Amino acid sequence: MELERIRRFVQEHSAGVVIRMIDGTSYRIPHRDYITFGPPKLTTKGELIAAGTSFLVFEGEGLESMRLVNALLVADISPIKANGNGQSGRGRGRKTKR
Repeated sequence: MELERIRRFVQEHSAGVVIRMIDGTSYRIPHRDYITFGPPKLTTKGELIAAGTSFLVFEGEGLESMRLVNALLVADISPIKANGNGQSGRGRGRKTKR
């Protein structure tokens, strides 16, 4: 996925996002302060866009909680839902009664 697309999605969803990688790993970003992108690049049209292919995700406190994520390996990004876990509220694999 393009780095600039990820940056814009995070900025547009202040309640947080869930980033899912192609290997199944998920990163829960509760607020845009938990993710950082490198310095922006100026385009020929005068716009500032995210440059490069990687960004940092903070999963807790301290340097050991920092993860360098390659944007090209992001499979999906979605807003955190009202129940706070990035899911729709109907648990995965839940069977319906007939």
